Amino acid sequence: MSSTRLSDIIDRLPGDRSASRRLVDFLERAPKGREFAIERLYEETRPPSKLDLANKLIALVQRGVLDEFVRVESVRGGGIADFPSVVDVPDVIHDVYDDRDVRVQPENVRVLYKVHDGR
Repeated sequence: MSSTRLSDIIDRLPGDRSASRRLVDFLERAPKGREFAIERLYEETRPPSKLDLANKLIALVQRGVLDEFVRVESVRGGGIADFPSVVDVPDVIHDVYDDRDVRVQPENVRVLYKVHDGR
């Protein structure tokens, strides 16, 4: 997605317009393929509420600007595997860092976003 198209959707994003501008500016500067946790997007955007940011992210995912995915992380650090949604995450997964099968716990699951490759 081009910067022009990103800028064009600011008025159509829900919620606080200045937070929308900060989010779009941040995403336009992001290197292709860079992944972001919601905490980082919240820091960069400084929206009036977490709900405001959530609504913006939903809109950007629906418009194909952002890809949303779920990563299972090892307790030792590092991603084990990525999945399209939380319902696709298995109960047990092989932790390549520990070389053993582990039960997936909520604290090991993160929702991440990245700018769609076709920007």
